[in-house]
Amino acid sequence: MGYEVALEKAWSELENLTDKKRFAIKMLTDEYEIDLEERRILSLSCNAQPKEYIRIILLHYLIKRLKLKALPQPSGE
Repeated sequence: MGYEVALEKAWSELENLTDKKRFAIKMLTDEYEIDLEERRILSLSCNAQPKEYIRIILLHYLIKRLKLKALPQPSGE
C-alpha cells in the first residue's frame, strides 16, 4: 500500500475549498504547480511529479492555507 487514500482525500478536500484550478507553491529550493482539474503536481525545476509524500505535504499545506486564510506566506528564508 502507498499513499493513494491520503492523496485522494486531500484532492477531494481541496476541490471542495476553492473554485481556482491552479496554484503555485515554493518549497525549499523548488517550485511546484498544482493542477486541480488533472489532479497533478509538477515540479517546475525537473518537469516531473514529486514523490507521493511530497505531494501530500503540498496538498495539506494548501488546504490549511485556504482554510485559515491567515497562514503566513513563505518568506524565502
